[in-house]
Amino acid sequence: MSGGFNITKKGPGSLSISTANTYTGTTTIEDGVIVASNATALGTSTTPIAVGNAASITNNLNPFFSVNGGTTIARNITVGANGDPTTGTFAIGTGNAGSTAVIGGTVTLNQNLIVSATNTAGGGGGLNLTAAVTSGSALP
Repeated sequence: MSGGFNITKKGPGSLSISTANTYTGTTTIEDGVIVASNATALGTSTTPIAVGNAASITNNLNPFFSVNGGTTIARNITVGANGDPTTGTFAIGTGNAGSTAVIGGTVTLNQNLIVSATNTAGGGGGLNLTAAVTSGSALP
């Protein structure tokens, strides 16, 4: 995919993206799962990947951003659009036990976040957050 358009994942279910893309718009996960298996699966934009937005919060949806093992995502991530109460679940993680997935950008929390990672007994797999995890201005 290439161009200046935006992508918003809506509704339950999973969308897996394994190829490199060069679109430069925003990426928002309103509900359901996006699985990235390539460093530029979600384009080359400099805007943060949004895990949840105002619709996710007001409608108690469950956005989940999953990075497959062996993939490094360098972009920043913003969790939730504000700190309004929600019963939805906001999550990032990996389900691939073979090798470690990396999120290299800053993660800004405007909602509580669940971090999940598959790890094998032999030490393979897992999820590394290599930059800062910060509290957004809207998080109580």
